[in-house]
Amino acid sequence: MNSFLSRCAVLLLSVAGLPSLANAEQAATSLRRPVAMALSSDQSHLHVANRDSGTVSTIDADTLKLLGETTVGQQLADITPVGPKHFLVADNQEHELILLRGKSNELQIEDRLKLSPYPVCVAVSKNAATAYVSSLWSRRISVVKIDKEKSKKPSLRLITTLDLPFAPNKLLLVENEKKLIVADNFAGRFGIVDCRTNQLDTVRTFFAENIRGLGIDPRSKLLAVSHTMLNE
Repeated sequence: MNSFLSRCAVLLLSVAGLPSLANAEQAATSLRRPVAMALSSDQSHLHVANRDSGTVSTIDADTLKLLGETTVGQQLADITPVGPKHFLVADNQEHELILLRGKSNELQIEDRLKLSPYPVCVAVSKNAATAYVSSLWSRRISVVKIDKEKSKKPSLRLITTLDLPFAPNKLLLVENEKKLIVADNFAGRFGIVDCRTNQLDTVRTFFAENIRGLGIDPRSKLLAVSHTMLNE
């Protein structure tokens, strides 16, 4: 797994020069600026969201060969898996949440939902029924229902929004998805949201800037945070 993650890191540095059309052999090099990636449920494909081209590159996770590329928006900020066949993408120029379905080596758009301006991060519940989206300059969290009933076309529906006292970015569901940790994009602050009421419980601070990663250590169960610190 560590070897695969290392290869993914190299991939994020090199994918900006990859072809931009579904048929990789016919496309020209252009600027992409990859910002996020998500594995398919069987870990056979890696989907990379490209900020500047508004495309998602589909790559063979074993060979790291480009298989195709799909235009889905204007300026992508995040991509995350939703169940075994779908993905959610945040577009912070069109201010949309986009539902994609994995189909062979390509992705198919199934629904779009307008959100509060500048969505930047998406977190999805384990049952793939609810998504939480942070909107940076709107200072807001959007709670979205993901409807994937077999008898209906998959769709997205806004349930509610929550205003915050800071500009949010990274999100992490914790405590069996009863709580949502929301990181301040600039300062060392966290908001703790109760997912049962969709209300802000508290805001906590620590010495940090530019929080860009959240996770739970599997051994200690402690919160791990990647961030910068400015020397005074």
